[in-house]
Amino acid sequence: GRSWNKLDGCLEGYQDQLLSEIYHWGSSCSDQVPNIFLLLGPSNCGKSPIAHTVANFFHEQGRLGATIFFDSRKSSSCENFFPSIIRELCRYDPAIYEKVMVGLRKNPKFKNESLLRQFDFLHAQVFSSLTMVGPTIIVVDGLDKC
Repeated sequence: GRSWNKLDGCLEGYQDQLLSEIYHWGSSCSDQVPNIFLLLGPSNCGKSPIAHTVANFFHEQGRLGATIFFDSRKSSSCENFFPSIIRELCRYDPAIYEKVMVGLRKNPKFKNESLLRQFDFLHAQVFSSLTMVGPTIIVVDGLDKC
């Protein structure tokens, strides 16, 4: 996967209502707001520019934890999905880095684990014990292409 690029974002005025909805969702600290915003649609309908625009918005707010953009033109592998997300989150927040290092010492073969076990590791060893101030945004685009 690759990272976001401001130049790949939406043209001015494109999908303003949807972007406003996403920005509101990502800025809410309410327990009533779902943790995941899932944007669905057929291939080539404009989801990628929206994802790049959202990534840029939350980057400017200092709340973009990680991004990964899978590209159908390049060979992508899901096995690097969680390691890529973890690497970016560790750069984003030193507290996440510390928790990940503790968890990796307990499970040094993390990268060879199944995606489900990697997710369980992230949830149990890292995120469940973190205290975050406000939402941290992770943008994933093209997951169906890996």
